[in-house]
Amino acid sequence: MPLFKYFARDKQGRKVVNIEEADSYEGLVKKLREKELIVIKITPVTLSFKKEKKRFTHRTIRATDLLMFAYQLATMISAGVTLVKALEICKFQIGSFKLQQIVERIKIEVEKGSSFSDALRKFPKVFSDLWVGLVEIGEASGNLALVLERLAYYLEQKLEFRRKIITALLYPTILFFIAIGAVAFFILVITPKFKTIFSEFNIKIPFLTKMLFKVSSFVGKTWLVLLILIPMILFFFYKFIRTPTGKEIFDRITLRIPLLGTFLKEVSLERFSSEIATLLEAGVPIVYSLEISERSATNTILKGIIKEVKESVKKGKSLNAPLGKFDYFPPLVVQMIRIGEEVGNLTGMFKKIQEYYYKIIEAKIARFIALFEPAMIVIIGGFVGTLVIAMYLPIFRLATLGGK
Repeated sequence: MPLFKYFARDKQGRKVVNIEEADSYEGLVKKLREKELIVIKITPVTLSFKKEKKRFTHRTIRATDLLMFAYQLATMISAGVTLVKALEICKFQIGSFKLQQIVERIKIEVEKGSSFSDALRKFPKVFSDLWVGLVEIGEASGNLALVLERLAYYLEQKLEFRRKIITALLYPTILFFIAIGAVAFFILVITPKFKTIFSEFNIKIPFLTKMLFKVSSFVGKTWLVLLILIPMILFFFYKFIRTPTGKEIFDRITLRIPLLGTFLKEVSLERFSSEIATLLEAGVPIVYSLEISERSATNTILKGIIKEVKESVKKGKSLNAPLGKFDYFPPLVVQMIRIGEEVGNLTGMFKKIQEYYYKIIEAKIARFIALFEPAMIVIIGGFVGTLVIAMYLPIFRLATLGGK
């Protein structure tokens, strides 16, 4: 059936814009009137853009690409467009070359008879277990559009949260690298010149100045080696923490670091509660929700805990009882989950837990930014001050000898 884009208003006067399939222009008008909508304008939607050369804005897949894909797909399906046609239309709205190619392959799989969730499952690096799990439930329940809307809302929340963190950390990061650059310039350029000048005078070099000269000489001779060695160390470290053993060791160490460990734990709990709330709201059973959350958890410690809790819930136990056995979950969280189970509003309680940690993380980031700037000024000032003193001590000694 042909596609039409319509502009209408509902009984409250709100504007409604959507795309819908219909046998004809008159058939769509009749359908819209049955929905008590006042038709303003109807235009046919053609797929002639198949033959047009697509211009992409970027090649990689960004979080915004997946967000817009989820929103567009939800809109199309809720408007009655078939999944294959919706994928075809959405494909040409994507700015990412890589994602467009993947959506094309997914469309082909669906046309061959595969379910949408099975097609998504073939691209685990792009579509997470949360994506696949929600879509699978949406297909089974016949509420794919609603589930995709829930997924899009979740992705939008996560993207906004990520943007806030990046924006908050941008200025401190720039300040840090400027400070590193200034110190490196002082050690590699300024210090050798002073060393040459002082070598022409027969004076005793102070200890602090000697140490600075040694550091400058060492960095000056080995900077090329360091420039190669440091990235190599970082690369092998990255590869190590990507292994199951390395990731577990890294997670255990980071969680024990004062302040940082607590912050990382709170971030993981915020994500866990947000995922569970989204899954439960979409109608996913609690055991399957825990299984999806276990697979998508990035922290290996939390992943192991979720696995144990899932097995306990499978045996018929409540959710709060096994969670209470682990120090990872604070008593407040366990009690809120217990209350949610008792009143039959587990989804609402997980939402409240997510909001609670969201506010805590926001407040901590704000405090970090407020303290970072003065702390950096003090540290940089102290370091540069030490370098300046180290340079001027021999000058003071020369002045003293000259006075004699």
